[in-house]
Order: sequence, then structure tokens, then C-alpha cells
Amino acid sequence: NREVQLTTRPDGLNSQAAEVIAQQFSQLGIKNRVVPVAGGAWLSETMARGEYEMNISSSPGGDTPYMTIRYLHSD
Repeated sequence: NREVQLTTRPDGLNSQAAEVIAQQFSQLGIKNRVVPVAGGAWLSETMARGEYEMNISSSPGGDTPYMTIRYLHSD
């Protein structure tokens, strides 16, 4: 009966992707809730601290995979 939280930045593409994934989870019987987190808080509190169960976010862009990978490491 646990609910999975899907955090996302509240902008067009990320919000739309989170809603689609939430609907798909619901069809599978997985309770979930989309939690929008504002830009600054998303990076400093959610991503940097690793305080999320599932995060829906587009790549920050750039010409190297480092731009994305730098957020996906542990110390």
C-alpha cells in the first residue's frame, strides 16, 4: 500500500514525462504521486542530497556525457 514519489522539475517537458510515467505506474497497480520541486531546490535539496525515490528529469544538455553523469554519482 506504499506510494512511490516521482519528483520532477515543474516545467513543460519534465512535468509531462512525469505524468505519463505516473499513469503507466497506475495501470500496473503501483500507487504513485508526482511531486514538483522548484529548480534551485531540485538541485540543492533533491539531487545533491539524494532525497528522492524516483526522479524524472531531462538531461541538462552539453556536448559531453559528463554533464549528465556528474549528477549520478555517490561520494
